[in-house]
Amino acid sequence: MRHIMAFLIVVGWATAGFACLNDSEFPGHEREFRSQYGEPEFSEPTPPPSSDYTQHFVYPKIRRTGASLLVGALLLTLYSRRPKG
Repeated sequence: MRHIMAFLIVVGWATAGFACLNDSEFPGHEREFRSQYGEPEFSEPTPPPSSDYTQHFVYPKIRRTGASLLVGALLLTLYSRRPKG
């Protein structure tokens, strides 16, 4: 069983090594790749439209959740420091 595991590990390392060695490019490859495509046409990015759903529904819920967690943490802190007895 150890021999099979060792063989699989060596095969894994060898295939990774061959992949690294095969990762060479010739100087003309990128030039050929770029020549297949024209000059990129970029347009000005437009901001996404604001959603009424997020502004009127999600954000208030997040604020309420954060406020309730903060109040809960404060109450736990105050009551846990109170001397028992």
